[in-house]
Amino acid sequence: MSLPTSYHEKELLLLISQGDEQAFEQLFNQYVPLLQPYLLNMLKSEQAVEDAIQNTFIRIWLQRDKLTDVEFPRTWITRIAVNECLNMLRRKQTEKKALDKWQEIAPSQSGIETDTQFHQTRELVQQAIDKLSPQRRKIYEMSRLQGRPVSEIAEELGLSVQTVKNTLGISLELIREHLKNNGILIPAVVFWTFLGIF
Repeated sequence: MSLPTSYHEKELLLLISQGDEQAFEQLFNQYVPLLQPYLLNMLKSEQAVEDAIQNTFIRIWLQRDKLTDVEFPRTWITRIAVNECLNMLRRKQTEKKALDKWQEIAPSQSGIETDTQFHQTRELVQQAIDKLSPQRRKIYEMSRLQGRPVSEIAEELGLSVQTVKNTLGISLELIREHLKNNGILIPAVVFWTFLGIF
């Protein structure tokens, strides 16, 4: 299966390792449709798949300085995504049969991944969420934690769909800004793709 790209994957990784957000966005857009059906087979939930993909690409971006060491990009990215799914299945104590099945075939964790930095990033995201105004936090949590569609949130809260989208966009930008102020830069595409903003 060939990827629709103007760069070879290793060239994209080299550009990303130099902080090129456009190259990162291209890689992200290429891999999301490839990973979604595969991960859905593991997680059985579209919301969980979205979270797994988002976490996968946050991990990739956080470790971008080591991307030049990656010999087989597709295998490496798929392994990170599979490991993220396994971690989610373990945390939620669900889909035990699926977990056992995938545990047997999942490769070992890559040395390139750094769980400490990833967990610090998640803590910073939670700090940013806690600082949101009550309405922004409620809309954000309904969307990201409960997995509810924008239209349903708008109807329940008596708001327009556009207002909900705008509020989510502002919330995500505030979260990104909080991360940036703490020395962590995450490309916007990771946050916004699943909200239909990109």
